[in-house]
Amino acid sequence: MGGWNRGKKTGPRKKENRNSLPLFSETVFRDVVHVKTKRGHWEPKHRFIWEKENGPIPRNYVLIFKDGDKRNIDLENLMLVSRRELAIINKKKLLDVASVYRETAVLTGKLMAKTAELERDKNV
Repeated sequence: MGGWNRGKKTGPRKKENRNSLPLFSETVFRDVVHVKTKRGHWEPKHRFIWEKENGPIPRNYVLIFKDGDKRNIDLENLMLVSRRELAIINKKKLLDVASVYRETAVLTGKLMAKTAELERDKNV
């Protein structure tokens, strides 16, 4: 005997085998464009382009999109922020503004993070 699904096909259905695609092929996972950089390895395209132009992303730093559009992978649309700055930006909900004000909101978050860091250093 077996379970209720014995003999039935379960699990997600794949439409294509992404590992058989050639290098530098592009696909979309979770609304982010990814590029195949080596066999079996897919990397977000915005990280790939940033690292190609500016070198590796430092530890504890992330890239965010200035206009909020994850498919706009222009270098001018990418901004490097620390995870601490991103935590403040998210906590204060600074990105919940119109896309034209997002860069200003991110810079405000960076300023708040730097101010908190200076106050912490002054008290120690």
